[in-house]
Amino acid sequence: MPQGPNEFDPREALLAFENHSWPKAALTLDPSHGLTLVNKTTTATTVNPGPITKDFTLLGQAVTIEATPKSWTWHWGDNTTDTTTHPGTDGTISHAYPHAGQNLNPRVDVTYTGRWKLADGAWQTIPTTHTVTGNALNLDVHEAVIHLTR
Repeated sequence: MPQGPNEFDPREALLAFENHSWPKAALTLDPSHGLTLVNKTTTATTVNPGPITKDFTLLGQAVTIEATPKSWTWHWGDNTTDTTTHPGTDGTISHAYPHAGQNLNPRVDVTYTGRWKLADGAWQTIPTTHTVTGNALNLDVHEAVIHLTR
């Protein structure tokens, strides 16, 4: 669809939202040091970075895009996931590994919603979300063995 000289195509804002490098969620595990035990609760957290705004020049016009974290998907590295609407800063995100395994790679992905506006115009909702894959950690899950001694 042709655009007039002062018309802005909202698809440009959508493309900028989808192609910008929004922040990754950095996963923190407790216990730390890349080691946990079978059936021990491993707590996960990350930081809520947003909303984040970024100014662009698109088709010669000043456009502001805002990305807001909507959900976090916790990939535990053992083929299980959980999705939450908060980053776990309250200590409520946890996982107990049912089996020993080495070189697991848990991570957390963050999904952003977006909106945009021209200069001093009204905010417009971007109709899609954008998910940023987090960096994986190295984690070994060990089984504790009890030995009775006298």
